Amino acid sequence: MSLLEAVELHSELNPLIWDKNNNLYKDVENKLFEIVQYFIDYCDITLEVADVQLVGSNASFNYTDKSDLDVHLMVNFDLMSKSTDLLQMYFNKEKTAFNKLYDIFIHGIKVEMYIQDIKSSTMSNGIYSLYRKKWIKFPKAIKVQDYDFNELISKWNDRKNYALESNDSKQIKDLINTAYMVRTNSLQVDGEFGKGNLLFKELRNNGILDELKNALIDIDSNRLSLENLNENMLNEASRNSLLTKSKTSNKGRQRYKRRVKSKVANQVKQFNSINMDKLFKEDILTVNVSVKGETDDYIVKISFGGFLEILRKEVSRTGVFDLRTVTRALLEGFNKDNVYIHCSCPDFKYRFAYWATRNDINSGEPQNDNGKWIRNPDDSLGSGCKHILLVLSNNSWLVKVASVIKNYVKYMEKYYQQQYADIIYPSIYGKEYEEPVQTSVFDSDELDSSEDTLDKSNEFGRTSTQFKKGNKQGIRFASNRSNELDDQEEIDLS
Repeated sequence: MSLLEAVELHSELNPLIWDKNNNLYKDVENKLFEIVQYFIDYCDITLEVADVQLVGSNASFNYTDKSDLDVHLMVNFDLMSKSTDLLQMYFNKEKTAFNKLYDIFIHGIKVEMYIQDIKSSTMSNGIYSLYRKKWIKFPKAIKVQDYDFNELISKWNDRKNYALESNDSKQIKDLINTAYMVRTNSLQVDGEFGKGNLLFKELRNNGILDELKNALIDIDSNRLSLENLNENMLNEASRNSLLTKSKTSNKGRQRYKRRVKSKVANQVKQFNSINMDKLFKEDILTVNVSVKGETDDYIVKISFGGFLEILRKEVSRTGVFDLRTVTRALLEGFNKDNVYIHCSCPDFKYRFAYWATRNDINSGEPQNDNGKWIRNPDDSLGSGCKHILLVLSNNSWLVKVASVIKNYVKYMEKYYQQQYADIIYPSIYGKEYEEPVQTSVFDSDELDSSEDTLDKSNEFGRTSTQFKKGNKQGIRFASNRSNELDDQEEIDLS
């Protein structure tokens, strides 16, 4: 593999983000402001943000279709009366959790959030200030020495395989640390386009680092568990145990690797198939997740309980019922409670439906006849098809589910107050609704979960949170003199 085959060099900035005058498109700029504000609200510590800067490949000429849009919040740690080291550790965890939780894209480009101390420097060919709407450092034309990485990647693959076969967490950690030191040393000596940094990017693009990190998580999970997982028997149906069962089986591991060939639905309206009556009465959440497979579209049916119990604790702790609270409760429930699975694809039907039924983890139609399902006679192929493994390993779809639930609750509170007071409110707040309510001729003992109603609630949620004059949401500029900020002007991020 030649370096020039792996690195794309362009004569212009990414036209999906930048206009012909090298300025951000207005829709991109507005969306970035919205994302930044959401991230600031997500962090539990008030951030003293001095600037927001765009850096990396998409602020330079070496972007590819895999390049993220790196958004750095420049924060003055000295104004926060906390240890700088502790703050950096905390913020690293916050941004990592946020980037894993939210799959945010702008024109197909993944947005990655970072928090950086204002006193530190960024090693980037280009730096653009979102607040000041101008380039701090306009990128220079790039000249890159060509390297052939074929032999090095082959050697790293051998080292990776040896470490994985050892099942030794220390060996795996040492190899991961070696990769990062190769990058760090190269950046310090030769800059962004040094051989070591480019090799690191190839290791990442080839999935070698992800394999090592996933293996390390599996080893630590098994070590910390009281029970040892028997490959041929599923003792529990937690999300982690389902994934582990597949990753510890040769055929299952192949399916796990192929999961990335499929795509999970990414629009809120694609999750309008939730039985709200069962959710708010029985605390069982069942979701149909649309997956675009390699050959066809399929529905993965996921079911788990415990969400409302966790939500009540979150609402009691924070005093707020909002999208963030619902999302956190869903994530915790998805990770803690037993998960039930089903997929409409033939692979699940012929290889996993019988065993899912027998192991009591089937969320769809039960399959009790093993005579026709002999393609997996000893339950040795893992826990499910690649579509199920994709949905289990990629929890970003829960954010869309959280939006549907939050919108539905707010919609019912406004238009169906009797049902909200009798069914929904007690399940969320753990107490009876005490205010007088307005009854409706459409009130019944069963919550309406039709797609039409969920469509209306999502539209209600969308329009009710749109920016309106006087609305304090979003980012506002403290100075009204000009949209072009100088170094002395401040931004109100309240």
